[in-house]
Amino acid sequence: MHSEGPLSILIIVFIFCLWIYTGGPSHPISFAGPYLTPITNVGQTSTGYGKGFTWTDAAHSVSLGGISASYTPGSSEAVREALFKNPSPYKGEVVIQEKSRITRTQGPWDEYVHLSVTSSLTDTLDLTGWRLTSAVTGMSVALPQAAPLAQEDGSGALSNVVVSSGQEVYVMTTVSPIRQSFRENKCIGYLTENHSFTPRMHTSMCPSPRDEFNTSYNGGGEGSYDICQNYLYTLSSCVVPQATAPKDTPASCVTFAKSKLSYAGCVGGHYGDADFAGRVWRLYLGKSTLLWKIPNDTITLVDAAGKTVDVYSY
Repeated sequence: MHSEGPLSILIIVFIFCLWIYTGGPSHPISFAGPYLTPITNVGQTSTGYGKGFTWTDAAHSVSLGGISASYTPGSSEAVREALFKNPSPYKGEVVIQEKSRITRTQGPWDEYVHLSVTSSLTDTLDLTGWRLTSAVTGMSVALPQAAPLAQEDGSGALSNVVVSSGQEVYVMTTVSPIRQSFRENKCIGYLTENHSFTPRMHTSMCPSPRDEFNTSYNGGGEGSYDICQNYLYTLSSCVVPQATAPKDTPASCVTFAKSKLSYAGCVGGHYGDADFAGRVWRLYLGKSTLLWKIPNDTITLVDAAGKTVDVYSY
């Protein structure tokens, strides 16, 4: 009688190993709920409640809502593909990055979805009307307009977000530190002095005081030129000079520093540069609570026609 115990354990271990070998928790039928029909033999179809989900082992295929997809046994790719119920023509051109900050977030202020525009996009693309939706909660949010030229007081004119290959879009849950969504630019680092941004912006994004001096300063004689150069070369990028300049600093140099080394001064001097506009957009949804379900959710990016562009599960 005691010999039945080890035998039972061996049978359980065998069944468990067989379950893992055939896909385990990633097997599409795991998502289908209780069976309407009995579990079938290999090569036959098993059917579950509620979602129109069918799985055929012999063909390694999955069907959800009439959409079929092939998959590799033991992976979750079938489920992901099945969620593309109505694929967008922009599928593969804009993707949700895995480095989106959702599960490790501490609050809405550092929760964001990171979108990347891939090299597959050969033209510009207007994101007006695009949405992010949650498969768990059903919540849906529209991507907002943004200011191509950010203003620190939030007064920048808004327009549609039009992206091109290589650009990035951060969709932040919270309110913007400068009260508007915006596109980064050559001078945007100056705004980090008084505002905190997530993810962090590089404070070396601005033209350096050294470069500003070398390209724009023309005041004073030879001696004052050297003094101004020595002063400006000690200053950091993206920082408005706060300390009083040395006593022997020419007035023309002080005026130059005040007019050039600030966000407004930088924009005024570089707005026409070919590299002025940055490749990153920061869109703010203005929410005070977390949007995405923790620890698990599936976020779907849909275009203006409601077609699926990308799916991200975590």
